[in-house]
Amino acid sequence: MLDCATSAHIQGNSRSFELALTAARTCMDQGHLDLSQKIIGVAATRLNDMSKNQSDHYRAKEEAYMTEYYMLRVYLSWLQGRPDIAEHLFSKVPQASRGGHQETIMDICYQVGAQAISRPRPDVAARWLERALNSSELLQVETQQANLGLKDKKLRVLVAFAWAGLHLDTVDAKHGLDRAVMCFKSEYDDAFEAQVLQLEILSKENIADYDEYAEILRRAIAVLELNDADLKTHIPQDLYHKKIGTKDRAFMYLLAEYIKSNKLIVEARDHTPSSAKVYKQIRQSVQRFETYLQGHLDTYSTTPEGEAWMHKHRLLLALDFEAAINLKQWDNVPSIIERASNMLDDQLCSVFLDCILCSGAPAPNIAQVVKDIICIFHSSPSPSFSAGVFHQKLPRYLRCLFQIALEAADYSLAESVLHQAIALAQDGSADTDLPFVYPSDELKWLSTMAFNRAVDLYIASADEECREWGEIAFTLADLIKDDGGALLRMLRQNYAKLM
Repeated sequence: MLDCATSAHIQGNSRSFELALTAARTCMDQGHLDLSQKIIGVAATRLNDMSKNQSDHYRAKEEAYMTEYYMLRVYLSWLQGRPDIAEHLFSKVPQASRGGHQETIMDICYQVGAQAISRPRPDVAARWLERALNSSELLQVETQQANLGLKDKKLRVLVAFAWAGLHLDTVDAKHGLDRAVMCFKSEYDDAFEAQVLQLEILSKENIADYDEYAEILRRAIAVLELNDADLKTHIPQDLYHKKIGTKDRAFMYLLAEYIKSNKLIVEARDHTPSSAKVYKQIRQSVQRFETYLQGHLDTYSTTPEGEAWMHKHRLLLALDFEAAINLKQWDNVPSIIERASNMLDDQLCSVFLDCILCSGAPAPNIAQVVKDIICIFHSSPSPSFSAGVFHQKLPRYLRCLFQIALEAADYSLAESVLHQAIALAQDGSADTDLPFVYPSDELKWLSTMAFNRAVDLYIASADEECREWGEIAFTLADLIKDDGGALLRMLRQNYAKLM
């Protein structure tokens, strides 16, 4: 059909030439290389006929056609397994090609480079992908306007170019990676693929700047849909080069889970219908973090590095605690408190207690969790935790627990809390490094509430229990050091009136 389309007019030859190129490319894409070869032969005849016209108009058009023609021959030679011929033909492409013809160069050079990656031939891939990158930059200069399609194509070229460079150990490859990073930072700061490649480039010869790495990873997670499939997705395992070891890989996973959890908690606290799902994701992320953490810490011998990760671990345990409470997973809460005990510090202790007290959970559940916190943390072996500071804060938490126990009608727990307060007030600083005096206001409040409970029991004719609560109230009032025994005398007088 193309042979029959021979025309005595340049315009007719032009149309048949364009048709021949389109047909040849289609045949290549379908794997019909012999047929494509024949069609390109027809195209060559048409190009020769058109070259006889020396007008300025057709001279410019001829240059464009020559670019299209030679680039298709380049691609065909590559598909036929003749990279040497492809290189020779590329040298014949007009250097002055402009406009949309650079897009043809970019597309075919990218195709060749991408296929070289899959073979794998990173050295060949880098050469062709650099040509594609050069063409994309020429196009950007010439268009002088935002072109989303071109920007997306350039990103594909950059990602492939960076991948090839990561698998080469040459000076040119290093310069190419530096060039790719500059493009990623200046043009693709919101693209996940660009962030991942920057992380990979930083990791090539061990991570030198962890702060920069963490910031890039933060941006990557920020633009990523936070589901496990996306998280696992050119940070895929075949993206890793051979020099990356277990230490660096664990580091990447740890930071990913840490940043992911911190982002998710903001979404979960919005109390939307999806909050429960997000809290579950947080718990899963923390679990994965802890799985990776131990092996990661074993590779470090420096205290600052270990302490930095311990700090992150504490923060994630606080998020895990919050998530478990909001999911009403009460059976899981004690295990979180136990895991925190070994690395406890004063801040984490306060966060746990404040979180449960502000949770709005049923009073019996709050009372049990606060009791667990006090019991477990009281004997914490953590070197970062000060028992003296804990005791300074403990009266406030005992008051909260006592009030919650009353609201839950758990009078056994309430009585237990009062006995603990008495023991703490009597012992003072016996087992701590810091002087401790139980705050008078706390003792006054507890003794008054205990006495009110005794009055309620008297009205209910529970005389024995009334006497027990009365005695507790007197003991608490007797421990007050700054009122000269005034509250104790008043309580005894009022008790005597009851009797």
